[in-house]
Amino acid sequence: MKTHLITVTAFSQNCSLIWCTKTNQAALVDPGGEAAKIIREVSAQ
Repeated sequence: MKTHLITVTAFSQNCSLIWCTKTNQAALVDPGGEAAKIIREVSAQ
């Protein structure tokens, strides 16, 4: 299991990306905003 913290919005809200390294199944916790940034970060992982 891996995690990656993504900071979004002008308020520096934290969005957590959590995924299984074996299955690549993932979850986003509290995305809050800036969908394009989140998609770029998820794609980079």
